[in-house]
Amino acid sequence: MDQNPQAEQSAPQKPNNKKLIIIVLLAVLVPIIIVVVILAVMVTKSTGGARDKAKDAVIKSQVTSIEAAAAVYHDTNQTFVGLEKDPQIVDIKNSIKQNNSELIFQTVTKDNFVGYAKLPSSGKLFCVTPFNTNESSTGSCELGQGLEVNNGTSTPSLTVPPTNQLE
Repeated sequence: MDQNPQAEQSAPQKPNNKKLIIIVLLAVLVPIIIVVVILAVMVTKSTGGARDKAKDAVIKSQVTSIEAAAAVYHDTNQTFVGLEKDPQIVDIKNSIKQNNSELIFQTVTKDNFVGYAKLPSSGKLFCVTPFNTNESSTGSCELGQGLEVNNGTSTPSLTVPPTNQLE
């Protein structure tokens, strides 16, 4: 019983739809992937700014806490000389460093000091003296004498008054 060889050949064959399916999937998925990537980049940039502002808040809090540590130090020692070596100030300095900034701190006279840190989000300086804490957009902290801030790309620095003013 031979089967008819023509009957096998004349049976309709399924067309190869794999190529068509791949093209359709690519046409649908590629634009979706592009939109998702664009949104991911936008979210990353916006959270980066929020991250810097959060670091600013931590730095401001830490710089402000110098006032309390300095008051305790002054009550104990009757001077601000040596305050920059106080363990609380060293801890604050290290904590600020972890937030991508640096505490610049200097005893100006036996009854005066200045400390400041650059805020990551704006580049402004956040300053503290015994009786004042403020944010400066001018690149300087007001203290009268003894403070000078470089407005270049280098880290701001303090000029130290003559040593006879510390006594």
